[in-house]
Parts: sequence; C-alpha cells; structure tokens
Amino acid sequence: PMQIEHIKLSERGAFVIKGEEKRLAEMTYSKAGDTGFIIDHTEVDPSLRGQGVGEKLLDKAAEYARENNLKI
Repeated sequence: PMQIEHIKLSERGAFVIKGEEKRLAEMTYSKAGDTGFIIDHTEVDPSLRGQGVGEKLLDKAAEYARENNLKI
C-alpha cells in the first residue's frame, strides 16, 4: 500500500507520497481561518497515473478534516 505522509506547517500543509528520490504525488492546502482549509494544488507523477492516487490523497485530506472538525 502507498504511504501518504501529512506535512503540516503553520498556514499550509500537504499530503504526499514520496519515492526514493522525489515526491511522486502531492496535494497541498492553505488554512482558511480556524475552521477549514483550501486544497490549492494536486500533482501526480506520470508513473502513478491511472491508479487512483489523486482520489487517495483526497480521501486522506477528508479523513484529516473529519478528525479535526474542519471544512474543505
């Protein structure tokens, strides 16, 4: 299974899948106040296209939102 890492900074964050030398997929977001966040970028390496990776990243973002009572 693919490991999705959640990177949190103060006002931004990302859900990423890393390869050996680079990020293979990422979905970045910006905080929207104290109650939500805005997904502002999604990118998937061509080697992973067609495998539902974007959907998996979105599922992880939705899981994070539910766990923290946030809106996307």
